Amino acid sequence: MPVVWSRREAVPVSRQPAEAIRAWLAGAHPTAQVRLEWTTQRLALVPLRDELGAVRIPGDILHAAVGTDDPRTVAATVRDQLHGPVIHDVRTALGPTYWALVPYRGHAHWGGAADTPLLGPGTYLGVPDIGVTEPPGAYWVVQPYGRGNLCELPAVAAFIQRGRHAVEVPA
Repeated sequence: MPVVWSRREAVPVSRQPAEAIRAWLAGAHPTAQVRLEWTTQRLALVPLRDELGAVRIPGDILHAAVGTDDPRTVAATVRDQLHGPVIHDVRTALGPTYWALVPYRGHAHWGGAADTPLLGPGTYLGVPDIGVTEPPGAYWVVQPYGRGNLCELPAVAAFIQRGRHAVEVPA
C-alpha cells in the first residue's frame, strides 16, 4: 500500500481504500446513485455539507499562482501548497475551473470574492470518481488520500491572493 506524507503530522499516512474515500465523498447521497453516476459518467453530483465544502478557483488565478498552466507543475504545486484534494473542470460556462475541497463548518463567512465562492450545504458539486486523474471532463488534480483529507481554508485564501497579485502585476 502506498504511503502518503501528511504535512500537518509529518508522519507517513497510509492511503485509505478507494471505497472508503468514495463513501466519504458521497456523504448523504444515495450510494447506489453515486456509484451509477461514477460508473456511467465518471462524475457524480455530490451534496456538499458541513464537513465537505468547496472553494472555486478560476483557472487564470490558479495558473498565475503556480506560474504556469503545465498540468504536471500545476499538480505538484497545488499538492504542496494546498495539502488537500483539488478537482479541475474545463467544461464549465465559467471557463477552466478548479475546486479546492475544504471543511465548510465554521467558515460560512468566507471572505472570498464573487469569483471564488465557498460552496457548502444546499449545493451539489460534480465530483469525479476517485480514479479519474485526467481529461476529458472533470478530474482530480490532487486526489484525497483518505476520509476527511481536505485543503485548509487559510492556505486556499493565501493561494488565491498570490494568484490575484500575479494577474494584476504581470511579469
